[in-house]
Amino acid sequence: MFQINLMGGATLSSVKQKLGWIPWNHWKKALLTLAVVTIILSSVMIIQVEYYTWRNRLDLEVDGLNMLTPGSSSARPPTTTKYGMYMYLGCTASPFASVLWHVTQAVKVCDASSSDRLCDVKTQRDYPYDELAYKAREWLLSDRFSQMLDENEVIIKLDDDTIVSKDAIDGLVEEFVRADCKFAGVMRLSNGLFWSNGPLFLIKADYLKQQLRENGKELQYHRKAEDVQMSAMLNLRDHKSVCNIDVNAFKHRYYEDSRMIIRYKPYVKC
Repeated sequence: MFQINLMGGATLSSVKQKLGWIPWNHWKKALLTLAVVTIILSSVMIIQVEYYTWRNRLDLEVDGLNMLTPGSSSARPPTTTKYGMYMYLGCTASPFASVLWHVTQAVKVCDASSSDRLCDVKTQRDYPYDELAYKAREWLLSDRFSQMLDENEVIIKLDDDTIVSKDAIDGLVEEFVRADCKFAGVMRLSNGLFWSNGPLFLIKADYLKQQLRENGKELQYHRKAEDVQMSAMLNLRDHKSVCNIDVNAFKHRYYEDSRMIIRYKPYVKC
């Protein structure tokens, strides 16, 4: 044991002697350079991952669909179509969003334990993020949602971190009613099924009622993705039955102008 320690000490000393000729300033520069290169490489890898994720999303987008745009509100007559809006209100919404027209007018669905004064409807229990589809199932089969379907021609689903003007919604609704499509949003196509991501989509109430009657008891397609679950229930596979929405009609997660800034809190767990 004693001999091994001596050998180890001698080896360590020899290494120090061999490296001792390099000035400390050179070591600092080398370490700094290594740190900078590491940061740059890490950033490039993150960018590459985000890029390919973005490309994969683009690969799901659908070309050749009818595009709904708000149009000019000044040249458009007042909206006569009755439409109802709903959103799932969670902890990531900005407290400043409560002053926005669509937040005040939409039916806000909250978990059972939520103490948010903006809640209009509370579910029977709390639903974690990974079970949003179950939350959607309870809401879609509720008496309150059935009432909304009976009172309106168009149903609009909004995320609680979406910002859209009333003129834009009115314009989208009028174009949607005149179009042949039954479902409109930022459309994707996967496995032959059209679906829209959640920030904003529109559904014609008559078709939604029909699908709820036929598929309401089978609303367990997707545990996490409530927007994909909605699309699976609607079961639309014909290009003429869906429309794209111009994403410039709304802002998702962030809005800023000369009068106000609204920032949301992404990735915050309730």
